[in-house]
Amino acid sequence: MIRGKELKDIGTAIKLYYEKLELSNKDIMTLFDIKSDATVARLKKPVLEAITKQDIQRFSSSAINTKVAFEVWGIDIKKLEENYQKLKKLGFI
Repeated sequence: MIRGKELKDIGTAIKLYYEKLELSNKDIMTLFDIKSDATVARLKKPVLEAITKQDIQRFSSSAINTKVAFEVWGIDIKKLEENYQKLKKLGFI
């Protein structure tokens, strides 16, 4: 996970992962519950480097590939899904 940044919640992360091919600045702000454009830029930088290195096509010049972003940020979607299902089973969701 990104140092010093926590996900807003598991449901939001799962929804964005499966709903968006690319994450906009607004999506990133929602994912981490942040307000600063500078923080968004800092989070996007290593993802943009990975996208360039992997030669992945971008549909929007201001958005980043969702799958690559989660990988770079260390967000394990399978683990999130398991945790989400466990929370549902236990009645917390």
